[in-house]
Parts: sequence; structure tokens; C-alpha cells
Amino acid sequence: MGAIEIPDDMLPCLRSDHAGETGAVHIYKGIRAVTRLDYVREFAREHQATEERHLEIMNMI
Repeated sequence: MGAIEIPDDMLPCLRSDHAGETGAVHIYKGIRAVTRLDYVREFAREHQATEERHLEIMNMI
């Protein structure tokens, strides 16, 4: 696949989105590391997986 050309005015938004996805992944990892409640761990696991998929997409851009 060829490189995607990103307009300069979109770069700040994409940087912000990438930072948000990265932060979300780590927030859910943190929740899973400290909670003892199974239903909270499951919630965090599901949402972490979603955010990791989002981050993979952002990393391809």
C-alpha cells in the first residue's frame, strides 16, 4: 500500500487522536492492573481491545 498524503491542516487533529487512543489503551490497562472486580476487569478488557484496534488504525496512517 502506498503512503497516504495527509493535508498539513489535519496533522494536529491526527496527533490529538493518536494521543487519545494511546491514553485510552493505557487507562484500561491500568484499570485491569488494580481492580479486583471481575465485571470491571471484563469491561476494561473489552474496551482496551477496542481502543487497541483504533490505535492500530491510527498507526497505519
